[in-house]
Amino acid sequence: MLTPESAAKFQEFTQAAMGRQTQVLINNSVVTEPWIRTPITANRIRNYCN
Repeated sequence: MLTPESAAKFQEFTQAAMGRQTQVLINNSVVTEPWIRTPITANRIRNYCN
């Protein structure tokens, strides 16, 4: 879950990154490398990768 402030910043980031691949890191380790196809406007992040 993201705070409202974090969700707004994440939406701005995904808006700017549309059409590009990015990395999600946890403890400096890449956990997924999604392509950003649309802005993410939800207040939670889900990993659909296995």
